[in-house]
Amino acid sequence: MNTLQKENATNFSVVELHEMLAHAINEETDQYNDLMLALENSEQEKSFLKLQVNTLESRNKSLIDELNAAKKLLEQQDDEMQSLKQQCQQVVNNADKHLLMIEQKTREFSQLKTRHEADKATLNKFKAIDKTPELINKKIKAYKESVATHLKNFGIKKQELKDEVKKRRSIEASLKDVKRELLEVQYSPFYNKNGEIMAVYPRLCEAGLDDNLSKKVPIWYMDKGGVGALYMLNEDGEPQRSPTPKGGLRPSKEARELMRVLLTKFEANGNVVYGDDLKMFEVE
Repeated sequence: MNTLQKENATNFSVVELHEMLAHAINEETDQYNDLMLALENSEQEKSFLKLQVNTLESRNKSLIDELNAAKKLLEQQDDEMQSLKQQCQQVVNNADKHLLMIEQKTREFSQLKTRHEADKATLNKFKAIDKTPELINKKIKAYKESVATHLKNFGIKKQELKDEVKKRRSIEASLKDVKRELLEVQYSPFYNKNGEIMAVYPRLCEAGLDDNLSKKVPIWYMDKGGVGALYMLNEDGEPQRSPTPKGGLRPSKEARELMRVLLTKFEANGNVVYGDDLKMFEVE
């Protein structure tokens, strides 16, 4: 202790010095307690933030998994739709070939029928002759054999034509079934969760989301309240619903009548949709 401190210390009593020291110790203790409390609060806040980060990471991973699953399902359905389209096109091509074959058989049948009628008329002429020379008899025999051959060929061609017509009808029936199956696949939902439903609407529609009026393939979305709309990507690459026209939606008389017929049919079926219910649609 230097001289000045010694002089100052002599100005206070022992009691005063004790009180001053106790006061200083209490202040140090309070400051220490405040620092410890702040440190404890900081640790709690750190733990809470860490828990929030873990929760957000888990939720983000779950959303990414759901998105990847939805993309995979959409790709699978797209592959199935392309496969069905190819099968349908193959059936159409085969049907066209069979139609050409039927047309050819029809022409052959018509030609054969004409020849058959001519040979029949010739045969009838020879039947009117009671007595003829040997040469004429041979000709008659030859004509009879020719007529018999033509009649046999006529029967074969006629049966072939019947078989081709039957095959054509079978192909046409199969083609209608394939078209209905393709129509059902095109409009099948690929997402149905928590009351939300999404399905691909496989037609190009005018987006109406920008000044270009570009055509895009939209996603049809319906919430659990039964309200739906078509969604397409806007200029920012975000899903946006198609704009509602002024005055709201106004279905045409023909569209409303079609709605009435289909909804009545669905009600009669116990709100179950069967493949035959879609026969009235024409796949473009």
